[in-house]
Amino acid sequence: MNGGRIESLLPYLPAAMVLAFVTALDSPVNDKFQFWYAGHLVATGASPFDPAQWAGLDRFGPLAVLTAHNCAVPAGASCLWIYPPWTAWLLVPFGVFSPGAGIALFTVVQAIVMFAAFVALSQEAGLRGPSRLVVTLGAALSAPVVWNQLLGQVGALELAGGVLVARGLQARAALPFIAGAVLLSIKAHLFLALVPLAVALLVRWRAWRLLATSAASLGVLVVAGALIEPGWITALGRAGQKGAGLVLPTVWSFADRVTPQLAPLTIAVVIALGIAATALAYRAAPRDAWPLVFVSGAIGLSLLVAPYAHLYDQIVLLLAVAAIVTVLPDVRRYAAWSVVLGFVLLTWYAYLLGPHGDEPPFTALIPLAVLIALAATLWMRERVDRAR
Repeated sequence: MNGGRIESLLPYLPAAMVLAFVTALDSPVNDKFQFWYAGHLVATGASPFDPAQWAGLDRFGPLAVLTAHNCAVPAGASCLWIYPPWTAWLLVPFGVFSPGAGIALFTVVQAIVMFAAFVALSQEAGLRGPSRLVVTLGAALSAPVVWNQLLGQVGALELAGGVLVARGLQARAALPFIAGAVLLSIKAHLFLALVPLAVALLVRWRAWRLLATSAASLGVLVVAGALIEPGWITALGRAGQKGAGLVLPTVWSFADRVTPQLAPLTIAVVIALGIAATALAYRAAPRDAWPLVFVSGAIGLSLLVAPYAHLYDQIVLLLAVAAIVTVLPDVRRYAAWSVVLGFVLLTWYAYLLGPHGDEPPFTALIPLAVLIALAATLWMRERVDRAR
């Protein structure tokens, strides 16, 4: 039994080694400090939504360089803490330590959560043998994952959240569904299409208990957050100012930069293509993979309409990549694996062309490319099944 269990873990070993290597890299100028500091403020009875608390961060030395730069004017938009209050609450276990120790622990835990998300994703997708190795290794090597880990962003939680939502839909179980929704709410602006689509799906299924339980749980969390941290609402009201000085890889920015005279038309065409690809994927998805395809399509569509995003946020596209691999028959395994390689190469190309805050315009179209690949894969799979 032990031998079989160890053998089942072997496909994950290369991905674990990549994550361990990235975790060991020294990357002092990043976002890790701001997350540690938010947890530290809550742990010491202060609030991350109080601009005065973000003044004088130079006293923390090199670890705080990026955050101190963004908070040169503590009341400025670039220094806004716009995450929901429960994000800082989750960070308290790191904030009770000194900056060096807390950030180191945060980095290690991030890697562990990312690895756990890889394992959960491969299991939810039903990947086996070589495909499990290819998807998890490709995920670990992709630019969004590597960049997320170096920067200290929270993409591991978002990926885990997407998997949990898919698992909750698959089993129509409230606990994983709500847990996933809470994790996704940390960056709710990335999932604007997923929310109404999930509600519509639960209504269509007449899953009233799951819908009511989820809505009540999230409602209580939001109300509690607003009562405990009233500054959160004020921060949300100014959230649109935060990215004003950055050239973001969003469809809105893409249209303004590439087709400034036809920006509304470009936006409409891109989103229409995304909707069409998602609809085709939903129609052609096999029943056993439908929840994963549903979440993958809704997340890809959400990224197309996201008002604020970076390349590292495209970690959540790994759900669609895993879905593509799992729905293809074994005879087309190498074609599926090429999708993994394509995602790795495309995201690295985007990363190498532009630094943080200045990713190339086409980066905004990567979600559309993944949605089209997902739809085409499912359509081909459906035709093969019908022919058989």
